[in-house]
Amino acid sequence: MPERHQKWWCLTRLFLLPGDVICNAVGLVGNSDHRQVLHCFLKMLIWGAVPVGIAEKIDI
Repeated sequence: MPERHQKWWCLTRLFLLPGDVICNAVGLVGNSDHRQVLHCFLKMLIWGAVPVGIAEKIDI
């Protein structure tokens, strides 16, 4: 894999990591509809909380 693609691949994996970790812990493996729905929900929940936490920290 070229170096420039390696950087974007790592960033993509980092973005998807919380949903993957929790879905694997719950036991949803593969590409089932249940996993995809839970994965999307968890990504929205976690990555939506990050900017809120940052905004609270810097008092916007």
